[in-house]
Amino acid sequence: MRSFEGKTNNTGWRYIDRHIVYKDAHTPLIIKKHDDYAHQVISAIEEKQPFSYMVREKGETKTSYDHTRVKYVRIVRKEIRGKIRYFADLVISGYPPSKEKTIGRGNVGLDIGTSSLAISSRTNVSLVNLADEVQSISDKIRLVQKKIDRSKRAMNPAHFHTDGQPTWRMKETIEKAGITYGTHSLGPILDWFQEPIHMVNCLGSGAHTIKRRKSNDTTVMMCRTVSGNLIRIRLDLISNRPHNMAYYTLQGTKGVYESPRVPGETHRVWLEDFSNDKEKWQPLSDFYADFLPDDYIYMPEVAKDAGHWGPDYFMIQAFIESICEGRPVPIDIYQSLNYTLPGIISEKSMLAGGQQMEVPIVTNWGEREF
Repeated sequence: MRSFEGKTNNTGWRYIDRHIVYKDAHTPLIIKKHDDYAHQVISAIEEKQPFSYMVREKGETKTSYDHTRVKYVRIVRKEIRGKIRYFADLVISGYPPSKEKTIGRGNVGLDIGTSSLAISSRTNVSLVNLADEVQSISDKIRLVQKKIDRSKRAMNPAHFHTDGQPTWRMKETIEKAGITYGTHSLGPILDWFQEPIHMVNCLGSGAHTIKRRKSNDTTVMMCRTVSGNLIRIRLDLISNRPHNMAYYTLQGTKGVYESPRVPGETHRVWLEDFSNDKEKWQPLSDFYADFLPDDYIYMPEVAKDAGHWGPDYFMIQAFIESICEGRPVPIDIYQSLNYTLPGIISEKSMLAGGQQMEVPIVTNWGEREF
């Protein structure tokens, strides 16, 4: 309820001698010292200033006489700057005092800004603040913004340097459309297919969680290899949910692989040649001994301490062995470009509304002249 009022000034909440009275409670009116208008109204009530008005009854116009008085009191509840306040509205019979204002003559120029008004005439120049009683909170906003900025840098060390400047990961992923850093996802998949991607189209859900970022909450990149295999990459770096570093699934005509979606699940497969039940999954670990190198199964302790939970050890080892033994590295420049170019093209596709775009095939680039 925002307000309530009585029917007359004789019962309930009443106005008596500059007080609001209810039962035994007498609350004095608070009138601003320089509010001449309010003081004139109160004086008219106290002096019972007479007035007359015309009424029409039974087709005849008559003059009625009365005096300025409070007809009833209305109590109004308002919320001002987060605080609840109560005001007394006096409903008064009579005519309001005239607000006499002196109006001059001549040309006056006004320039209205967002928080001030500039006035210029032949004889005077003035600058007036609009809503000058409203408390400025710009300093508080600035302090809150600085606090948010410090927290942002502290909670995202991979995205910001200590001086607050964004890292390459921020500039090349969060601040760009598409899946520009899709190499981690595409690497294993293209290694399975042993062929490059030929076409890409990319669409996003829009930026909703962090609206000022170019990166969408969810981005999907559809890829077609040269022989027609379909690859779907879904990227979500921003949405509020439990983190899932990587989820892979591979569907073929005679089998399927699913990686864990949530903690506690295991890698699982269904393979037509190894299973007699079409509705029963098998743990991928059942096939480790037949298909994985011993180093992958029995990982050295030094590898467990390497980056990315072990793979960095094997990549560095393979690179050093390639140099020492004079043989090609497992992932050469062509494979690296095959992993990287689809992501670069995905940004262009997304900016073009998801249009399908061709990815350059780099296999024969070594034979071309630039």
